[in-house]
Amino acid sequence: MVNQPEQGLVLVCDRTGLIRECVLDGLDIDGGNTRGRPWTELLDDASQEKAARFMEAVARNGAAFDWELNMPLGPEVKTIRFAGVNMVDRIMIIAARTPEGVSEIFEAFMRMNNEQANTLRAIFKENVNLKAQDAQDNERYDEISRLNNELVNLQRKLTKQNLELERLNREKN
Repeated sequence: MVNQPEQGLVLVCDRTGLIRECVLDGLDIDGGNTRGRPWTELLDDASQEKAARFMEAVARNGAAFDWELNMPLGPEVKTIRFAGVNMVDRIMIIAARTPEGVSEIFEAFMRMNNEQANTLRAIFKENVNLKAQDAQDNERYDEISRLNNELVNLQRKLTKQNLELERLNREKN
């Protein structure tokens, strides 16, 4: 989990700007009621047009940094710094009171993602090793089964030959 910066906000939105998840709410905007709402509803009315340009920049460039948008926080409207990053089918929006705060949050998420990527790599490697071990085990099982079948066939052949020898021995006597 990310250490929560005091004045930060991280939203994961779909391509249309609907909030799918509020990952971090250090600005106290959530109230448990943001999911499914347009993220722009969190902004002051005067920032709506600029927010649309911000989303266009994220879509066009893959990211947008250091945008100033106004948000009502408590009884006041505050200027908040925003960054947005395109993440395949989602957009992550990071907001903080200062550019340094945005950078701090972004770096924390990058560290977290690197740790998760390393964990995923380790799990993937272990899975590949397990599959290789499983393939070796299957080859060994197949070899043992083949040898067992050969032994059964040889045993049948020996039994048949023993019966034939006993019959020939009885005829001789």
